[in-house]
Amino acid sequence: MANPLLVAVFSYLPSFRLLLIFVSVFLIVKTVLQKKSYTNLPPGPWGLPVIGATFRLGANPGRSLYELSRKYGKIFSIKIGPRLTMVINDVELVKEAYGKKADATSARELYPLNWMDTSGALISCSGSDVKPLRRFLLRSLRDFGLGKKSSELLIMEEAQHLCRGLAQTDGRSFDPRDLIQMAVANIICTLCFGQRFDYTSSEFNQLITSLQAVSHVSGFTIARDFPLLFLAPRYKAFREGGALLRKMMDDIMNQHKLTFDPQSPRDVTDKLYQETTSSAGKNQFSFGDDRVFRTMIDLFGAGADTTSTVLQFAIWHMALNPKVQNKVLIEILTKVGIKTPPEMADRARLPYTYATINEVLRMNHPVPVNLLHRATDAFDLAGYTIPKDAEMIAPMWSMHMDPDVWENPEKFDPERFLTPDGLSVTLPDGFIPFSSGSRMCLGENLARTELFLFFATIMQHFTFHLPPGAIPSHSGYFGFFLWFPNQFKIEATPNF
Repeated sequence: MANPLLVAVFSYLPSFRLLLIFVSVFLIVKTVLQKKSYTNLPPGPWGLPVIGATFRLGANPGRSLYELSRKYGKIFSIKIGPRLTMVINDVELVKEAYGKKADATSARELYPLNWMDTSGALISCSGSDVKPLRRFLLRSLRDFGLGKKSSELLIMEEAQHLCRGLAQTDGRSFDPRDLIQMAVANIICTLCFGQRFDYTSSEFNQLITSLQAVSHVSGFTIARDFPLLFLAPRYKAFREGGALLRKMMDDIMNQHKLTFDPQSPRDVTDKLYQETTSSAGKNQFSFGDDRVFRTMIDLFGAGADTTSTVLQFAIWHMALNPKVQNKVLIEILTKVGIKTPPEMADRARLPYTYATINEVLRMNHPVPVNLLHRATDAFDLAGYTIPKDAEMIAPMWSMHMDPDVWENPEKFDPERFLTPDGLSVTLPDGFIPFSSGSRMCLGENLARTELFLFFATIMQHFTFHLPPGAIPSHSGYFGFFLWFPNQFKIEATPNF
């Protein structure tokens, strides 16, 4: 006897096939008509309905976009999912688009994750709040020491905590990623939440683990346009990490509200609460408590992830390039010594060390495809017309690995950032690790200070080696817009 369920399913197959044919034809016609509606677009690869040319990005979108740029030029168009995207691979064009034409290019719509309550209010926001919020946050960070001796001392002290943590490995091979991320995260936690965590704190370890579960997720380029994909089993860790991150950040923010004194702000969170609850703040910002939370999530995520990733790659490169590592060590021991901690005033005296940091940033930028912008008006660029609502990407990978700009770009060579006499650092025009224009990285000053002080301090104390039998690797993986080193182990040998 036939199964009634199967009979019912097969009875609907003709109708389903007709529906599928209708939807396919509709999407194809829509794609063709939409393409015809655009005029004077930059050239670019063909794509498919709905998914566009996303399949061309592969596991390493930074390198893939770079390879496409070698074929289609300094600016090309591509469909990423259903969205028309302009890929700008030239520094001067980036400065023109994001600087001179910022009024038409400063909007952002990064990810539709409001349903997970993990989307931010700073990195992805657009509209009238952007400029006053950025100005306010910069002012608040400066109020709590950014760019001053107090923040430098804070980072110098945390660098010593990191060295003590590295010393506890006793020469054994270990994965340094969590330890480095906790050290960097403590800086942003102190500035934003007035709180430093011990590396052994279970709460802190949970916070770092949840952040990693969100930021290390891959496949974002397609899932952002089809958010139901985040319900798939492969995103289980992402969902659980996002929920835990939300809960822990909620706990921190709620504790702040309970002890908040508008007359005596303790950190950036208090300053933002003070501003949004005052009459002046209500005129300046159009958001309340929830957007305060989202702003702090953005600051924490960006502050804890990007700089720590660069430092992880830095240690990795030192182990892979012992001659470079030895030059860094000799320079530090000669110019600073073994007893005095490096400080920012030493940066001019340590040009090779500073150049090495810049070379790590060039080769392994933590955001290799950069963040998306959206055109709020049509504008002209390089002889092409960029239509309204088109997205824009300026991939760091393409600009920092361009053989027309950088000699032998695949080679790790800090000397490319030195003057011919080797006595000072020069930053080429093609080097824009913090992007450009009105939405360039808000934390550039903090990041540069952290990178120099953390790197110089750990290099003063340790020499890094690959464990015996380890196979050298230059690979990494692409996560939530970020580029991370593959899991690796290292040995840290004390220098004294």
